[in-house]
Amino acid sequence: MSNELPPPPPPPPADGDNSAPQAPKLKLNKPVGIVPPPPPAPSADVGAAIPPPPAATAPATAATAATPRPVVAPNVSRTVGNVAAAFDVLALVASLTGVVLLALELFVKSKG
Repeated sequence: MSNELPPPPPPPPADGDNSAPQAPKLKLNKPVGIVPPPPPAPSADVGAAIPPPPAATAPATAATAATPRPVVAPNVSRTVGNVAAAFDVLALVASLTGVVLLALELFVKSKG
């Protein structure tokens, strides 16, 4: 009895270098954007003033100007008390201590 494996089957015949089925190529169209209008034809008046471009947005109407402004809440004191600050500092020190201990443990295990 032999422990050798039989030889692998021969590869299928290839039609070319890239014989594996491939997804069809996607054809990308050019991005559609705003097409600027052609420049105006030159006029006979060389020194004539150029007219201003048309307004891009409609002017504000009286109905939109009369809407009331939202009510803003009065200023609330956002100071932090001494107890809350001490608790936050204590939590920060505890979390940093945990990170340092875990890093040291990993470093010691990787060296040993």
